Amino acid sequence: MFKFLSVLSAALALGLGVMANTAIQTDNGRYAVGNVSVSDEEDSDVVAKGLFAVIKLDLVGDSNGTICATASNTFTLFPSTIPVTVELYYSSTYQTDYTNMTLVSSHSTHDLDMGSSIIAASSTNGEARYWYARAKYRVDDGEWSYLTAGPEYYDANGTFVSY
Repeated sequence: MFKFLSVLSAALALGLGVMANTAIQTDNGRYAVGNVSVSDEEDSDVVAKGLFAVIKLDLVGDSNGTICATASNTFTLFPSTIPVTVELYYSSTYQTDYTNMTLVSSHSTHDLDMGSSIIAASSTNGEARYWYARAKYRVDDGEWSYLTAGPEYYDANGTFVSY
């Protein structure tokens, strides 16, 4: 009747860490997650949900005067919708709080598929500055998660100098 898939073994096999939930695949191919008990009568109410996603955020300069903040979906377990917003900030002085910096670029997508990336980029305008990247994402209708990179100091050409 049910095929039990251990998320723990799937996560360990993929080297992604430990999760304690169990996913149950019903006869109709849909998934339920967590500490669940699904009877035959409840089977039609089970909805497919993604369990988690691995989103990576990078802050890089191209040495041609451009700084890029790139959010990448490197792995998603089970089908899901992953809305992502990536933001790029700069400051002439060292700042650890993005709210004290200038937002220069922002890019959003309603669903960042596995293997895809989204980029927020800006020119250095010929000035050496501190740069900071921030991304927010969630799996389906779950809680928002936040990633940050920086601050990092780049010269006027977009070449990394220091953290």
